[in-house]
Amino acid sequence: MAYLNEKLTDRWVGRAASADNALFLWPPRSSDLTPLYFFFWGFVKCRVYKGPLPGAVDGLKDSIRRAVALVRDHILKKVLGNMTRRLKKTA
Repeated sequence: MAYLNEKLTDRWVGRAASADNALFLWPPRSSDLTPLYFFFWGFVKCRVYKGPLPGAVDGLKDSIRRAVALVRDHILKKVLGNMTRRLKKTA
């Protein structure tokens, strides 16, 4: 961050302390990133790492594609509903 403060003063966005010269202080638990990070990637990782890992990159890509294909509309609606409920509590 010291490098960013020196070279990109008031032009970088990131998780920074109030003393940093960031354009915007990105919150560590941003409500727009939290559901995606904790739900989607957790959901995918749980399924990809469940069984034995494939020995090649193509096999890993196939496992990830299969896991993503398991995400259904009703699951996403539930995640968005939970996010909306949390946002209303903070407002």
